[in-house]
Amino acid sequence: MQRELFLHDGVRFHDWPGCCAIDDLDDVIAEEADNSFIPLSDPDTTTAELEAVDAVLRSPRISTGPAAEAFEAAFAEYLGRKYAIAMPSGTMGLLITLLSFGIAQGRR
Repeated sequence: MQRELFLHDGVRFHDWPGCCAIDDLDDVIAEEADNSFIPLSDPDTTTAELEAVDAVLRSPRISTGPAAEAFEAAFAEYLGRKYAIAMPSGTMGLLITLLSFGIAQGRR
C-alpha cells in the first residue's frame, strides 16, 4: 500500500514497504541548507546532576573510578544482568562488541 506524505512546501515523499523516494530532492537539500538548525529541547538538568558531573570532572579519574563503577552496577541492575561495562567512548564500545563476537582486525 502506498502512502504519500508531504514535506517542505509540498515536496512529495512516497513510502512503500522497503522503498522510498523523494520528488524534487534538490529542492529539499537546498531548503535544508538554508534551514540547517535543528531545534532541540531546552536542557532539563537539575542542580544535583550538575554537581555530580562537576565532582567527576574534578576527580583524578574521569572515565573510571567510583562514579563509573556505581553507574555500571546501577545499569546492570536496571537491565536485570549480573554485569554491565561502561566504555569511555562509543568507538571503544564498538571495538569491544566486535572483539566479543570474534571479529578481529583484518576480518570482515
